[in-house]
Amino acid sequence: MRKTTRRWGTALAAFLASAATLLGAATGATAAESRVSPTDLAKPQPLTVQAQTDISGRKLRAVPLAWYSYATHDNGKLTSFDVTDAGHAASIDKELKAAGIDLTQGADDTATAYDASNPMAWIVHNLLDSATSPWAGKLRDLLDHMKRNTWIVDKNAQGVDDGTMLTPVAGDNQRQSANLKPGVYLIVDKTGTGQASIAMMQGTGINGMTTLQGTQNGSQPYALGLIEYKTHTVAVSKKITGVSDHGAVTADGMGAATQIGGTITMQLSSHVPNWTGYDRYYYALNDTYSAGLKLLDIQSVSVGGKQLAEGTDWRVASNPANRRFVIRFGDANNDIIASKAKFPVDAPVVVTYRMKLTGAAEAGKTDTNTVEVEHSHNPNDWTQREIVPGNTVNVHTGRVDITKTDMDGRALTGAQFVLKDAGSDAARWVVKTADGTYRLAENGESGATYLMDVGEHGTLRIEGLSTTDTTDGNGYLLKEATSPYNNPLLPQTMLHVKVNPADGTWAVTKGAGDVNNMISVADNHVTVQNARNLMEMPKTGAAWLAIWTLGCVAAALAGGLLLACSRTSRR
Repeated sequence: MRKTTRRWGTALAAFLASAATLLGAATGATAAESRVSPTDLAKPQPLTVQAQTDISGRKLRAVPLAWYSYATHDNGKLTSFDVTDAGHAASIDKELKAAGIDLTQGADDTATAYDASNPMAWIVHNLLDSATSPWAGKLRDLLDHMKRNTWIVDKNAQGVDDGTMLTPVAGDNQRQSANLKPGVYLIVDKTGTGQASIAMMQGTGINGMTTLQGTQNGSQPYALGLIEYKTHTVAVSKKITGVSDHGAVTADGMGAATQIGGTITMQLSSHVPNWTGYDRYYYALNDTYSAGLKLLDIQSVSVGGKQLAEGTDWRVASNPANRRFVIRFGDANNDIIASKAKFPVDAPVVVTYRMKLTGAAEAGKTDTNTVEVEHSHNPNDWTQREIVPGNTVNVHTGRVDITKTDMDGRALTGAQFVLKDAGSDAARWVVKTADGTYRLAENGESGATYLMDVGEHGTLRIEGLSTTDTTDGNGYLLKEATSPYNNPLLPQTMLHVKVNPADGTWAVTKGAGDVNNMISVADNHVTVQNARNLMEMPKTGAAWLAIWTLGCVAAALAGGLLLACSRTSRR
């Protein structure tokens, strides 16, 4: 009695769709079934690989693993078939054992007990995993061993490439096909350069019939003769999750505003790529940034919610000169498969790191931070990689422009200013970049000062400022430290520089502190006046209020003195 295989819908999806599976036949057709004649069973059938991209240049080869020896159909839809060895039984047997697969499964059934002379009959009954992405399981383990065998990657004993090369389908660069003897085939992608597929397995149709019926257990019909080109890609995105004081972040995390020296916390999100079918695999996140940003540190790296150890599971290579850093995952050779238990396919990857806004940042100029993911994309050569762009986030800062004038609006030089944070007695350190132009200093920066000299045209610009709102507790105190007139009438006021984190526009507004009304703000421009003496002070200022009060007191005293003198003269 000939051995047969009989598995329905689900088994086929598990075996053929992702790698290999067969439905078998009973020893004979049922009343509703008709047997396919030996002549029709032998007619060549198309086997087609289909992709979502152009594969016209790929080198695909179909290697036979089993021939169909018997089949039945019901009204043109296949219901069952048998398989017999296609000449590679010894190699398949060897690879099954090398993969460590238990061959005792099904030993109590003479129809499915393992037979080294026809291993495919056992495989289609017992290796029914690897059905869907990530295409992993015992069956995938077997395919990965098979693809490395010389009868797959090189030539057979007669010095001839085994199998048949597929060719592009006319007018369709997303398909390759070949007419083959009906059976089950291992399809290997021999493409040497560029993206390539992992090993695939599929069966042809029979006599033009490509639908394999499901059965009463609810399994679905399955299409023969067509298989998906098995490649993958992976994405990465970034967002800003926070800034230090004097800053704000957009609701979507795509933009932020802060002052020079401010810290920006960012997060990268990705997933572990599908490394199934690879012997080694490279996976890295590449980050580049503009001159106004600098990497401070990598705070955490997690996969699947578990923290990974730097130096063991990941490494960072930073190149400040090129404004770039790379986080490489895996072992010291940058191979994630070497520690694949820590990198389960499709597990979420989250990286948190901090950047600093540097002295190169300028108001009106957007500083950017861009990410991309780089990963292996050819199982024949893991060093060949695909780079997938991610997104860019933007960081902004603001500034204050000041003009120093006398009370008649004429420009004055010779004044000096200091800038303080609200509630602080200490002046902020600044760096002079040009005549009358300064920026906030970074911590510990050499050449910094706290006094800012008005330029030769009576103007002063301070770059790198940002406030989160317009409350005085969050602003800057601008204070004149030296007057051009060498008098003690030194104006000061709170200023707010509210920067829009989305587009980098900013608005300068005036807060409290200008008791003498000598400072005005219009169109983001600050004008600071100086008076030569009290008589030039604004009539509504605190100084004039003091003068008026003193005058009233003096008048009252004078009046009292006159009244006293008048009473004395009457005596």
